[in-house]
Amino acid sequence: SGKAATSGSKRARTAKQANPEDEDDQLIVALLASSSRKSKSSGAAASKAAAAVAVPEPPVRGKVLTDVTDGPGQARRRYQAAVPLVEAVVGYQGDAAEDPTPIRLVRKGKQLVQGEVFETQSDEIRKEHQRAPIAKANRARFNWVAETDGRRYTRDPAKMLPAVRSEKMIGKWTCDVCGATCSESLYVFRAFLRKEHMGKAFGPRVLDPFVAYISYKCGRGLLGQLTDYARFKEEVFSLATASEDIDTARLQLEESLTKCSREDRQFLIDELERLAGVGPNGFRKTLEMESVEKMMSSGSTPAVLLRSAEDAFRAMARMLAPRVGARLLASAALLQGRSEGDEPPKGSYLHTVAASLDAGGPLPQSPARWPLGEVCRCIELVVRAANAACDDDEEVETPARLRIELACSWDAKVKAFGPEKATVTIRLGYLQARQALHAFAGPKVSKEAAAAIHQPLDRLCSKYALPAA
Repeated sequence: SGKAATSGSKRARTAKQANPEDEDDQLIVALLASSSRKSKSSGAAASKAAAAVAVPEPPVRGKVLTDVTDGPGQARRRYQAAVPLVEAVVGYQGDAAEDPTPIRLVRKGKQLVQGEVFETQSDEIRKEHQRAPIAKANRARFNWVAETDGRRYTRDPAKMLPAVRSEKMIGKWTCDVCGATCSESLYVFRAFLRKEHMGKAFGPRVLDPFVAYISYKCGRGLLGQLTDYARFKEEVFSLATASEDIDTARLQLEESLTKCSREDRQFLIDELERLAGVGPNGFRKTLEMESVEKMMSSGSTPAVLLRSAEDAFRAMARMLAPRVGARLLASAALLQGRSEGDEPPKGSYLHTVAASLDAGGPLPQSPARWPLGEVCRCIELVVRAANAACDDDEEVETPARLRIELACSWDAKVKAFGPEKATVTIRLGYLQARQALHAFAGPKVSKEAAAAIHQPLDRLCSKYALPAA
């Protein structure tokens, strides 16, 4: 086998010298090398930890998920961030694509085929999570995915990773579908609502925050029917993240590309760009970033825009932490809107935040493409909440505490939210082409200034309390 691998590597190098490739082929090879290096460096620690645990079931040997709780003495985690599908699901073709064939619920005891799952549920789901996607009354309304490499999700049963119960974990370790007690491994499943049940919702589709734990037998059917096209996309992701030999990976890619269309080739480029960190979802500095930095620079002090996009609450919390966190800002924005009689529109990021926080879940990540109008709405609500009076006497003059300045790449002027003479001014940048919000690097505000902002936000959240995290 060693000779065969060496021979394959030599054939790949010889073919590259003898036959000039078009731009797509050159880009694919370059991106594959970059994405392979990036995946190995970022996942080295996790891979080392996972390799020490034996996997009891056949789909993926040598790799397991061990982080299923929030710490020792905790039960398994039931909620995670409602991340956009385009970021989380391997091979997702975009919100305009058709949904997979819906799953079918069948009686227990029947021999399961692809796309079928038992119409049963565990006692835990029946008693504690009746409204969750995995509850048998809701299950067929959703599409299902299982966790795989890189904290992403797959529809291929061969790619899902088993999760193991940690030594100090408390609570049950049963399958949510059949209720069986599994002594070794379960699989982490997430869901997203099918289009026919979404109503008039708009905005990017996201994973439901609820986390299900399912056995291998029940989980295979829950993933539904996987097309050859979807399987090809899964193989591309696996190749770019797990390949040990760039020449071997290149040969496999060339073989796959002979069987795919131009659209498949474009997907391959997009996926490798994302993995390499140089595409629309990557972190390389662009001319658009530089233009936003120039808008905020003053004199000899340059403004530095952080490379990673994020939501408005986390971006503002960078300056205000640890006294004021992103969750408090998000809760205050949501409650400020409700106090004004304004619920967030369905499908918007703020609506996703409301659904997660109301259920006691985490603060969701912002969508991959976040419209400027939604960004401004979140900022406006936070600023109004932060600058509200902390005294019931309306005659008491309220000091201006917070001002947000937002530089947009396609606008000549900086947008301002809040009084000019506010105690704290936070600067943010918005890239119109990517529809992404970024924070600027800079020192944190003083403890006194952060505490002054914390007071009205905490007062608002205490008045209209949300469930604790």
